[in-house]
Amino acid sequence: MKGKWFQVLLDKLRESWSDRIIIVDHDSVGKAEDIRGALSDRFQVHHYCDEVALRLFLKKSLRDKVIIFKGPKAGYIPYDIEQTSDLIDWQLKDVFPKLHIQPLKDVTPSELQKIFEGYKPIEKSLVSASEFETRQFVEGWLKHDTQWKKLTVLEEAIEQVKTLLNDGSTDWRAIGALWGKIAYLRDSVEDIKMKNIEKLEEELMHAFEDFIVEKYCKLFYESYAKVPVTIDKVLHYIGSRPGRRKALICFDGLGFQEWYCIKDFLADHGIDKFTENAIYALLPTLTSVSRKALFCGTRTMSEHSSDQTGFKKHIITNWAGGNAAASNVFNDSLAKWKEDYLAYDYLGIVVGIVDTIAHKGLTFSDDKRLMQMNLISSIPSIGIETMIERLLSNDYSIYITSDHGSTWCKGNGFLADKYLVDERAKRALLYPNKILAHEFAVNKDVIVFEDKGTLGESVAVFPRFHEMFSKKGDTAITHGGIHVEEVIIPFVEVLP
Repeated sequence: MKGKWFQVLLDKLRESWSDRIIIVDHDSVGKAEDIRGALSDRFQVHHYCDEVALRLFLKKSLRDKVIIFKGPKAGYIPYDIEQTSDLIDWQLKDVFPKLHIQPLKDVTPSELQKIFEGYKPIEKSLVSASEFETRQFVEGWLKHDTQWKKLTVLEEAIEQVKTLLNDGSTDWRAIGALWGKIAYLRDSVEDIKMKNIEKLEEELMHAFEDFIVEKYCKLFYESYAKVPVTIDKVLHYIGSRPGRRKALICFDGLGFQEWYCIKDFLADHGIDKFTENAIYALLPTLTSVSRKALFCGTRTMSEHSSDQTGFKKHIITNWAGGNAAASNVFNDSLAKWKEDYLAYDYLGIVVGIVDTIAHKGLTFSDDKRLMQMNLISSIPSIGIETMIERLLSNDYSIYITSDHGSTWCKGNGFLADKYLVDERAKRALLYPNKILAHEFAVNKDVIVFEDKGTLGESVAVFPRFHEMFSKKGDTAITHGGIHVEEVIIPFVEVLP
């Protein structure tokens, strides 16, 4: 079927008499990438969020023709601007007049073309489809095409990981990002059973565990000039980058699998320009360890302080012109916008939604499928798209990262004596010395790990693969260990 789904909406623009058009975008379709591409040659486009940003846009506008999108949640547009503009309504009902609109609001803009191609041939035969009938139509039009595309991308990612594993100079950051994509796609496709993924993970984890034991400690000597390699260098890197205002958004527990969920959501809201990299979390991958390294800018646990204290101290000590009074760290389970953010030039924002879902989730199989489903359904309510839009419109450079990832686990039956261990978690035990660590490890398939630069004289013990220190039969999604899903985490710069 030829023709773009949004052509009827573009046709409305031809009737306009004005060089400045306000589109009342009832169903938030104006941020779809294909619509933005179609408008870019003729118009400068602004998505309205506040008066200051709008007036600044109009002042800098280089073209005669301007479009201002006003979404369903936007407030009033200043009277003087509205009165000198042409107002046009965009609604999905204009495109799909015989379908119920609610199911169409539940899909992504990128899926509307496929729906349009299914709808047009039967449009004349329809009277008016109910919500239930529309959902059945939509599911039928999307299901086969979407599943096939995801399986194709999944197979490509698997082959890429195999190629990298066979490379003598294994790029674990690239593998970690690809493995996150594999896990995301695997858990997106219904009823998928791929033994080749299980075999690949086993090969991958044997190699990664060897890498952690032999070479992980050497990573901390890598330069951060182009991009940070380890989590303790993130603030050093951000401080060296241009920009008067900077925001570091840390999603607690965000691995690459979860990042792809959030990335897809942001792209559907017109936020799709990123520079994506991967970094290593600090071992053990516990919040109390790895997040402190992120906000304190050091790997040494003895130098860690609270997120806020460490953040302020690092900025005033290491950033050119750093001012502790101009910095702050906010903790929030969601990502709701706060006007208080604008009082600070250097922001740290910790968002807890991913970790909360992980720890509350149930695992009925050997994957994070249910967690992923819960995360995808929760993302629209957390407000991350609004936060990013407001920060960008107020001239912040935005960086998104995590403190650690997570993985599904099953109990191995190995329980540590709480009186002998300094810190006890499901995926990591921290002993005060190597003697106690090795005593615990006797006759157990575990990994004893030393890193004086981080742990000092303390010694960590990690379970292997998807095991955790818990009763046999227990299952959970958790973190602390050395699975690639826990250690390799996203580091993303959001581009304006």
